[in-house]
This record gives sequence, structure tokens and C-alpha cells, in this order.
Amino acid sequence: MREITVWQAGHQDLTSSRNVAEVFGKEHKNVLRDIEELLPNLDNEFRSLNFELSEYTSGEGNFQKVYREYLLTKDGFTLLAMGFTGKRALQFKVAYIQAFNQLLYDRMAQAEIDSKINQTLNQLIDRQEAMHDHMQDAMESIESELKKAKRYIGKANANMQMIQFHGHSSHNYRQEIHSLADSLGAYCQQHNRMNPAMALESPKPRKSRRRG
Repeated sequence: MREITVWQAGHQDLTSSRNVAEVFGKEHKNVLRDIEELLPNLDNEFRSLNFELSEYTSGEGNFQKVYREYLLTKDGFTLLAMGFTGKRALQFKVAYIQAFNQLLYDRMAQAEIDSKINQTLNQLIDRQEAMHDHMQDAMESIESELKKAKRYIGKANANMQMIQFHGHSSHNYRQEIHSLADSLGAYCQQHNRMNPAMALESPKPRKSRRRG
């Protein structure tokens, strides 16, 4: 028995009248005759969906010739094969139906795999967008805190310079600055644990020295 050949073309699974003739051990002209005896008895929609007239070439060089053949869907093949009798014919019919079914199963399995891949990709995109939004919010929060700290430190330094100019102690203002730096460092350390990729170096607290 010749190998059964079925293939997918667009949304249809097809075989050819030539392959049917080879598998069932018939002459192709006789299979063409059987098909063309069926066609007048079919409605136009069924005929156009399941039997497509095509051509193929055979021979070499100047001896090539063009021949007719029909492309058959599973339904077209089934209708044609109803007229084929005998024990071996029944085996061939079953083998064709199994081949058509396998194409369908493969397509369904591939569709399921594609669906899972798309679902996974969409989940990854959603996570990436959520992470981007979270890190953007964190950066904006850090920038806001840094601006506040710079303003406070600048104001405190100005006050210290004024106090030192008048000869008074600046110890209390130094303590306030160092306390603010410690708070900012703790905030940065907490953010570093949440976002290691954006780790910031926290300022280290300094020991305050009393003026004698």
C-alpha cells in the first residue's frame, strides 16, 4: 500500500484523487470518473467545499504534461470511498479517516499550546508593568524625601552659621540634622531590601561633639 498523504491547507485538511488511486490500487482516470459521476448529484455548496479541481505535471523536459486531479476534504473522501468495496478497501478507508483525525488532533493540541504561551506572555507583561509602576512610585517617593531633606539641612546650616556668628552653641541644631540623616538612612535601607536593584547607600550617623 502506498503511503496515505493528507495535509492542511488554510482551514481545510485535504488529500488528492491521485493519492486515493495509489492507496486503493486503482487507476487515477477511474477515480476521476467516480468523482465526476458524483458531482452532478451534489448541491453547489457541498461540491465547492469538498471537491476542488486542480492540476499537476508529470514527465521531464519536453515530455512534461499537465493532468487533472481533485483535492478532497475528509467529507469529500468519505463520500467517494463509499463506493469502494472489499476487505482491503475498508482498511484503507479507516486509515484515511485516522489520518484526517490526527491532523485535527495535532491542530487542536497546537492551538492549546499557543493559548498557554500567550497567557504566560501576557502574565509576564502584566508583572513587568506592575513592577515598573512600583519602582517608579518608589523613586518618586525617594526623590521627594531627598528634596525635603536638602531643604531642611540647608535651612539648619544657615541657622547654625547665624548662631556661630553670634557666638552661641549649635549643638541642638547638629543633633536635629544628624537625626534627620539617620531617618533618611533607615528609609533608604528599607527601600533597598524591597528593591535590591535600586539599592542606595544610606548615610552613616556621625557622633556629635560638644563644644567646650
